[in-house]
Amino acid sequence: SPAPPSPLPSSPAPPSPPAVPPVPMVDGRARLSLPCFLPSFRRAPHRSLRDHLVPSHDRGRVRGPVLSHPDGSLWRLVVFPCGNANTVHAAVFLELVRPSPSVASDACTDVRVEVWLHPSDGSSDPNRCWRRHFRHAYGAAGSDWGHNDCFVLGRVLDTHVGDDGRADVTVGVSPASDGDDDPPAGPPLVGLRNQGATCYMNALLQVFYHLRSFRRAVYGLPLPDDGGGGGDGQVPQENNVGFALQGVFHRMQTGTRAASTIDLTRAFGWSRGEAFVQHDVQELSRVLLDRLEARFAKTGAPRAISDMFGGRLESYVRCRHVEYTSARVESFLDVQLDVKGVADLGTSLQKYVDAEALEGENQYDASEAGFGKQDACKGVAFEQLPPVLHVHLKRFEFDLARMAMVKVQDRFEFPTVLDMGPFLSKEGRGEQKPAPPPQAAPTKEEEEVPAAKNPREHVY
Repeated sequence: SPAPPSPLPSSPAPPSPPAVPPVPMVDGRARLSLPCFLPSFRRAPHRSLRDHLVPSHDRGRVRGPVLSHPDGSLWRLVVFPCGNANTVHAAVFLELVRPSPSVASDACTDVRVEVWLHPSDGSSDPNRCWRRHFRHAYGAAGSDWGHNDCFVLGRVLDTHVGDDGRADVTVGVSPASDGDDDPPAGPPLVGLRNQGATCYMNALLQVFYHLRSFRRAVYGLPLPDDGGGGGDGQVPQENNVGFALQGVFHRMQTGTRAASTIDLTRAFGWSRGEAFVQHDVQELSRVLLDRLEARFAKTGAPRAISDMFGGRLESYVRCRHVEYTSARVESFLDVQLDVKGVADLGTSLQKYVDAEALEGENQYDASEAGFGKQDACKGVAFEQLPPVLHVHLKRFEFDLARMAMVKVQDRFEFPTVLDMGPFLSKEGRGEQKPAPPPQAAPTKEEEEVPAAKNPREHVY
């Protein structure tokens, strides 16, 4: 009988990709350069940072290479550049890939972990690096531990992440010892000195300082002319609000003690005595932004402030029984909200946009459209939200009994995430409304109001 056919030769298995050798940890430490963001992140508002992560990231995380410790254990650093539990902090974890052979299978690996985030110029100066350390007893391989609130994004993005989106991180692992704790560490957070009654100004400056886009714009203003040309010589140095604010921000970012604001108040033209008079914080904000906008306009960036804080608000009167609506759009840089008798930010915003009934003797005159007196409702709605929504709380009101301004001490709560969707107009929500009847041509001011860039970006 014929011999049975030989089995077909099996095709060779595809070659496995070469294993990446672990990165050795010298004295238990290793420095890594981690790709976190696309270079476009520099121009992104904070709430859109996730859209500028490196695309290869696994659900927003960066997994570093395997690290080989001198004791034989293997580790891996895992970073969430835009946060894990929140979007305010970068989260950092250390994963135990393999315990040391010297550790029994039923024992824990008790270690002290250090994480250093280096400034973008590569310095290892402890006073310029952000540092966190923690102690943890790791169990089986694959377990991890770390911090959801390791680094404040607003403080590190400008100075500790390169223009290419990479971050230099040093991780150290050493045996734990008694007394190891877990304090936050990094460049010191310094406050501002109170000149007498300037606490309201200090609070405003702290808010502006922690807006990285605002801080970068201020740093970009030209310095006063030192005589060599090319500087901002149109305003004397002592009256240059932009230069004075640069100095305040620089001292807040690099100093080790509370920063002085005397140069800034002097640039405002204040006398020493005015530092003991409490001014209206919104008025101060308007003056400061107006002065800065004038400086930006002369440096080729006339919309630097409005592109950051500017939005559009629709004021309308809508008739109830006939199809007629009168509306106009205005630009705004801040929103003034009531505090007295209002529990929280959402309630105050709802009160701000609630429509007022125009009835009886207060009916709306729609004669211009041929409808005569009509019952109507009058209100406002947000048509375009700015990248940074500047909310001013009306903490002061005029007391007729005292004939003086008094502070409203009511408790007022606000959420960590604010959804402005319910307060948007139809255009703001991307909806279409019926075409309005023919009206007068828009004024030059109305024509200059910019169109909404992305009306669906309404979560802060």
